Amino acid sequence: CNEIIVNDINGFIISVKNPTQLHDAMLRVYQDTQIYESMRDKSREMIVSRYEQLVVWEAIHEEYKSFENDL
Repeated sequence: CNEIIVNDINGFIISVKNPTQLHDAMLRVYQDTQIYESMRDKSREMIVSRYEQLVVWEAIHEEYKSFENDL
């Protein structure tokens, strides 16, 4: 499965237990509305394209079909 967050496109990848990096990323989004709006829009586009209902239903259908073959 593809990652949900793409660094600097729809969010930031922050190192584990790095409060300074987290603070800097949050401050950057807070201070720059253009970054905020761009990431917001890209997030919506990516989620819709990856998880559109028809795509999900087709994936579930294919999974069930694979179970039928095992019977």
